[in-house]
Amino acid sequence: MNHSPVRTKPSAGAIMVSALVVLMFVGSYWARLCLAPAVSQSEAAETASVSSSDPQRLVGLAPSTVEVLYELGLGERVVGVSRYCTYPPEAMEKPKIAGFVDVDFERLVTLQPDCVVMVDSQHSLQGKFDQLGIRTISAEHASVDGIIQSFRKIGKACGKGPEAMAKADRMQEHVDRIRNRYADKEHPRVLVCIERDPDSPRPDRVIAAGSGGFHRELIEIAGGVNAYQGDIAYPVLSREKLLHLNPDVIIDLVRDETYEKYKERQLLKQWYAFGELNAVKNRRVVIIAGNQHLIPGPRFLKTLDAMAEAIHPN
Repeated sequence: MNHSPVRTKPSAGAIMVSALVVLMFVGSYWARLCLAPAVSQSEAAETASVSSSDPQRLVGLAPSTVEVLYELGLGERVVGVSRYCTYPPEAMEKPKIAGFVDVDFERLVTLQPDCVVMVDSQHSLQGKFDQLGIRTISAEHASVDGIIQSFRKIGKACGKGPEAMAKADRMQEHVDRIRNRYADKEHPRVLVCIERDPDSPRPDRVIAAGSGGFHRELIEIAGGVNAYQGDIAYPVLSREKLLHLNPDVIIDLVRDETYEKYKERQLLKQWYAFGELNAVKNRRVVIIAGNQHLIPGPRFLKTLDAMAEAIHPN
């Protein structure tokens, strides 16, 4: 039985998960004064007052943290973002001051941020921010619970506590509802492909959801079992390994640009080259298109819903 791809509206939250360094994303007050534009005494006093309470000039160092800031209604306070941040569209208009593992500190201090919001895997930058006297908030975005808790943490620190708590509670309720819906159903073995070479006539250099990241949790919440049970966070699977795993369901997470170039038919045809796989024989290969499905941010609930539909279509 063929299933139509779960097609979400293309978003600008693009990020290539094949660059596994996403898990390693990559600050003295006087240095800021030297590099930043001169400010009046009244402005300096106002800034000091703000810094001691709710931060008003925020920098988001990861696409996922920027999405959280905007989701909490803090977009007007954002003064800088990662150059890999393209969602929401308004964020693209902000100064780009960092990549994954590099930060343009000279440009950063000219923006005079009073708080940098980053992810835990950027902890190597903490010392520099301490030197520059810039407050930081670090979020754990490698797990579902971490994403939800980051709303509470960031919201409380930025004066959006009640709103953040309400959003976090609704997200948790959504997760629990999906988990309970499929708890007593059969749990098929699921392979989630988060990146591969789409130019190959058959899936090649398949990077799968392994022991790390939030996708492995989404499989379980959506009523499946991860077909990969090894210790590697994001294993690269050969044809032989794919045949050995022999998943019942294959979920292929495809970036917007890949989907637009190859379309569903060609992407499925590539998987059909592995006719020995149960998922292929039973037409249980599902394409889920959209860059947001690769970002461990607030839109993960849409990914969860799409995966649940793919695993339990009936």
